[in-house]
Amino acid sequence: MDRQLSRLLEAAELPQVRLHILPLEVGAHASMGGGFVIAELPGSDNLLCLDNAARGQIADYPEWMRLVQRKWEHLLGEALSERASIDVINKLRVTP
Repeated sequence: MDRQLSRLLEAAELPQVRLHILPLEVGAHASMGGGFVIAELPGSDNLLCLDNAARGQIADYPEWMRLVQRKWEHLLGEALSERASIDVINKLRVTP
């Protein structure tokens, strides 16, 4: 697991990556139905990539984009800060 944690820390150094840990104490949350990516494309409309156990879907519907953006903002409000998330990963790396 140490190698996986190291890779997360490496990825967190990339300018396009924001690493946040969602604590277990949050319980059920807005993203449990599946993952999503909001792809911000320069000079173009944003794309929404939705993924669940049954299928993946790409969409650019403005109302879906607003809904998922609100979901993201809610999750971010529940998550640890980037610094706190990195600190947690570093603690996990040194604790067997």
